[in-house]
Amino acid sequence: MNKLIPAIIQKAYYILLIFLILLLVIFAGCSPKREFHQYSFFCMGTVFQIKLQEKNTQLAEKVEQMCTELSSKLNLYDSTSLLTEINHSKKIQLDPTTCSVIHSALRWYKLSGGKFDPTVAPLTLLWDFNSDNPKPPSENKLTETLHLVGANKIGLEHCVIQKPQELQLDLGGIAKGFAVDFIYDTLLAYTHQPFFIDAGGNIRVYGKDFRIGIQHPRNKKKIIASFTLKSTYACATSGDYQRMFTYRGKRYHHIIDPQTGYPVSHNTASVTVIAPTATDADGASTSVFVMGENEGLQFLKKQPDLEGVIIQLDKRGKIDYLITDHINNFKEVQI
Repeated sequence: MNKLIPAIIQKAYYILLIFLILLLVIFAGCSPKREFHQYSFFCMGTVFQIKLQEKNTQLAEKVEQMCTELSSKLNLYDSTSLLTEINHSKKIQLDPTTCSVIHSALRWYKLSGGKFDPTVAPLTLLWDFNSDNPKPPSENKLTETLHLVGANKIGLEHCVIQKPQELQLDLGGIAKGFAVDFIYDTLLAYTHQPFFIDAGGNIRVYGKDFRIGIQHPRNKKKIIASFTLKSTYACATSGDYQRMFTYRGKRYHHIIDPQTGYPVSHNTASVTVIAPTATDADGASTSVFVMGENEGLQFLKKQPDLEGVIIQLDKRGKIDYLITDHINNFKEVQI
């Protein structure tokens, strides 16, 4: 009997050990994954989404306030904005932030050979896509307005901008990307945990790689392709579906060719560009869209820091992809 006691104790010990191991496995398997806390706000005419791994409502509110202040400066349609003051001036001293946005816009004007032109404001206002009943302007009015366009007439030195008084800026082709970078730098000053910023398709990420979907240009509920966006990188999409109207059976979208005054007319339905910054991704996607599929693809291939996807859509609704060589894990989605 006495010999059995140690054996019983030993058996009980092993049973208890197995039970503890199983318990640890169960708890490890059931432990919640670290999910992102999402914050949303409306700014620059679109919804901004910020995803933080750590809950920080105060930081999210700070970011929203910063975006609102930046938007109020760069709003083409606000008569009290700094941009309106610039547009009605010949010479004006700029604050560092506004100076940086305009400097980026002028840089993309040169890089794109004029395909990206921040002085299209007269054309933007003439087409008036925000109207309840938009329609194409007359040929005569377009011809008159085209004479007011041309970023080569702008001088910018030591944050002093000089231009003809009638020349007006529209920074909508780059402002959202700039805002995303502005937010990115702010978040990075407060946290080194992963985060995700999305401003209507202008995206920048940090701390981990994210899978990004590309929207069908005629059905916003469908994703037609995806790729991996690496940490610190950004992407932006310009499409003919974001603001548009139909007049007498013809479709008109908001991306204006600064050389013709008309919305760009070719088979390109959307352009997604991956770049080191959201500002460059935004400027590049607009530039490539205006260039068109063949010139745009060659332009992207010549830029060492850019990758991109150009989506073509023919009249029958068939989709074709033009893709640069080094996009991470690009995949078409069967729909």
